[in-house]
Amino acid sequence: MFHQCAITLGLSLFFLNCTYLSSLENIKDALSFGNKQSEIEVYFFSGFDCPSCRKVEPLIEALEPEIGKKSRILFVEDIFQEEASSYTPYNLSFMVHNKDQYFKLKEMLNKLAEESVKPTLELIQEKAKALGATYTPLDAADVTSGIEYFKLLGKQFDIEGTPILVILNKTTKKGKKLVGAKEITQENITKVMAEL
Repeated sequence: MFHQCAITLGLSLFFLNCTYLSSLENIKDALSFGNKQSEIEVYFFSGFDCPSCRKVEPLIEALEPEIGKKSRILFVEDIFQEEASSYTPYNLSFMVHNKDQYFKLKEMLNKLAEESVKPTLELIQEKAKALGATYTPLDAADVTSGIEYFKLLGKQFDIEGTPILVILNKTTKKGKKLVGAKEITQENITKVMAEL
């Protein structure tokens, strides 16, 4: 039912070499949601042009308040899809600056990605404003750091497709990987959180 994964946190070398946003830990803090002090970490890997991801995202949104009390949550986007990379700077900015509005902004980006590979800055600003949000650009170095961090997570957790949910206990270094819409269910997420 579940895919077991022996997960380790071998990110320390990258922590030492990272110069953007001061350190990779700062990037992780800036991009993460939920309880940043928790030993449980949840990573949701998805993509802008992934229909299965769009099916799972409403469940993740509905569970985020409950999961967020017990864990740190990171939404990892588009580590494979070069054609959707024009959305990454906007998505990263919304994660950093618009956490309370993130899900509706992410949904807006998903809809735009169905229509256009390269949205204009003016369009993003207009759509964000219509949702009561302001788009605040990150500088290029921070965007690069965010992208590299996401790619590093993809390698670390052996991610080969989306959607995938990784739930990890960083203290015990034990984790589970739920793959696809059939495995990423409320029942399975609750079970894994309880086991870890």
